[in-house]
Amino acid sequence: MPNSPRQASPRQASPKKSSPRQASPRRASPKKSSPRQASPRRASPEIESPDTQLIDKYISDKLESVKREKKAIIMVGGPGSGKTSGLNILINMLKKNKDDFVSIDPDDILSTFFNSNRKYYHKVEPINNALYEKTLEGNYNLIFDRTGTNFVSYYNSVIKKIKAEGYNIVLCVVYNNYYNVKSRLKKREAETGRAVNETYARNSYRDLTFNIPKYVNLNCDDADDIFVFDNTSTNIELIYRSQCNGGVKVVTINNLMQ
Repeated sequence: MPNSPRQASPRQASPKKSSPRQASPRRASPKKSSPRQASPRRASPEIESPDTQLIDKYISDKLESVKREKKAIIMVGGPGSGKTSGLNILINMLKKNKDDFVSIDPDDILSTFFNSNRKYYHKVEPINNALYEKTLEGNYNLIFDRTGTNFVSYYNSVIKKIKAEGYNIVLCVVYNNYYNVKSRLKKREAETGRAVNETYARNSYRDLTFNIPKYVNLNCDDADDIFVFDNTSTNIELIYRSQCNGGVKVVTINNLMQ
């Protein structure tokens, strides 16, 4: 009997080994950076005016070694013109020392009490006036250091007032121009913090161009000696000098442009 075909038992498929599914790394969503807020700048604390005791000490120290000869040097010249250089030459010519004089200079007060911050200039004026009045009362020698750009105001409030106190007045004028002094003003600001407004500086030199001749033409009732220095070139130069002799004005040097 023929063998019946042997039926193959159904082959069971071996279960596929599933490889462990690796989780794809989740992409971190970029964090939205919140806008960084700048911390508000702290305003520098207000500088208070010095008390009466400090002001009195400042004035006393300034006058300590000053001579009482009733001699006044009155400066005229724009900011950065070289008034200090002219003054040094003048004092040497007069055979004096700087210590013989007290300087009526608001910038010194601004530096001493207010870190040269010009927003406090309104607080400087009362101290400067107190020093000025104390100087005149005591007949101390003085140097009055301002620009003198406004001739009428400077003549009436400074020259005329000091002369009325019986002082011998020496006028020291330093001539320059704005274009020469621009870089000097910037350098001085960086070194000392004493900034000068550009418009003010320009106007000062413009006004002095017209007013310097008025100072030069003052007579012996107003000024006993007049010196004019030219500082527009490399070296400062004395270009004009007049002296009063017995009430008569005598010009000894005159290299002014006519």
